[in-house]
Amino acid sequence: KIYKVDAKGAGTVFFDPPDKYIWALAVDKTGNVFAATGDKGMIYKITPDGKGEAFYATKATHAISLVFDREGRLVVGTESPGRVFQVDASCKPFVLLDSPFNEIHALRVDANGVIYAAALSGRTSSEDRAPARITPEPTPPPPVPSVSTEITAIAIADVSVAASGGAPPAARSTPGSAAGALYRILPDGASDQVWESREDAPYDVGFEPDGSLLVATGNKGKIY
Repeated sequence: KIYKVDAKGAGTVFFDPPDKYIWALAVDKTGNVFAATGDKGMIYKITPDGKGEAFYATKATHAISLVFDREGRLVVGTESPGRVFQVDASCKPFVLLDSPFNEIHALRVDANGVIYAAALSGRTSSEDRAPARITPEPTPPPPVPSVSTEITAIAIADVSVAASGGAPPAARSTPGSAAGALYRILPDGASDQVWESREDAPYDVGFEPDGSLLVATGNKGKIY
């Protein structure tokens, strides 16, 4: 469930989707809340009065991370597979990154509109979401033919890179024994890998005043 907590600390249920997990929230300029969920990879759009609808079905097991880019478009990181999508207001998706890792754990956008994506190997972070990873769905869920009154629209996107159009994302490579990596996605859609670790999995990214990156990692709590 998603709870709304007022300034006095009183909490009420804001939105209660049928999904098992809620991994991330993002709020747009007009106050709409977007929720990334699992284990069917659905993203919901909830209006300020708490009325929600299915906004985008990622066809991944989990929608893990959310952020808005400089143009106000929703950027989504998924698990199984580890991809980054850009979704516009009409629910049209574009694959920005098709990584060789299992999960895009965090997304951050810098002042120049560059998107940074922290990618994890499934083996490294399995303890965080063991139930979901031990019994993943064998195939993506089919389109839902009918929905309740709470859900008024569903956008099902083909996640194949060829169908997404535009510039192709970075080619897949074998992560080998790497625990995780950090990717950079430029405003024109080009992407590259800027950091990798064999021992420490990246869980978050921050920016220093001079533009340097801070990478928070596990499982030993190191900051790079």
